[in-house]
Amino acid sequence: MNHGDLKALDAAFARRLGQRDGSVMVEIDRIYGRVLRRRLQRFRGEGLKDSDIDDLVQEVLRNLWTNYHEGSGPVSSFVFAVAKTLRQSHFRRFYRLQARHHAYEQAGPVQTSDSLTPYEISANADENRHIMPLVNQACEECLTDLQRAALARRMRAARTSHWAKQLERETGKPAKQWRKASDDAIENVRVYLARHGVDLMDGGRYGVA
Repeated sequence: MNHGDLKALDAAFARRLGQRDGSVMVEIDRIYGRVLRRRLQRFRGEGLKDSDIDDLVQEVLRNLWTNYHEGSGPVSSFVFAVAKTLRQSHFRRFYRLQARHHAYEQAGPVQTSDSLTPYEISANADENRHIMPLVNQACEECLTDLQRAALARRMRAARTSHWAKQLERETGKPAKQWRKASDDAIENVRVYLARHGVDLMDGGRYGVA
């Protein structure tokens, strides 16, 4: 496709998007979506699976339909710019989670700066590890660093009640603040999982709602 053809195609797509013609999305997917999938396939083996590629393309199309307006520039430029941003975000998240899992596997004594991993919060729930990707996502998106550290120590401490006092000695932050941070963390995770059909029960155990 030469530059003139692309410019005419972009103009036609922009006009139909402005008219809220939903059928245009099928054509955009057929033309630009195919190019996107081909480009993204180059990143397979680097944390990008076929299902991720499909999800990213669909997210690009949703973003286009929702956010494109007359001043957004050529449709093709908009599509590929959004795709680049989403791809970079995906890889940042992927490598961040990989680093956390590696750090957990190599961990010695717990430090207050440790991030919460699925294995920590699910220490008593081996039978429910199939939902751990969702738990990890909840911890990633819903908790502050303080909440992750508090909940990690609380879960590792099992049924003992001295973990907050230990953190107070180590960090200078009051035990009350650590206990509140862990309570807030549990509630945030509970709400997030409930929205996805999973019930967080007492003691770090999980059950499908």
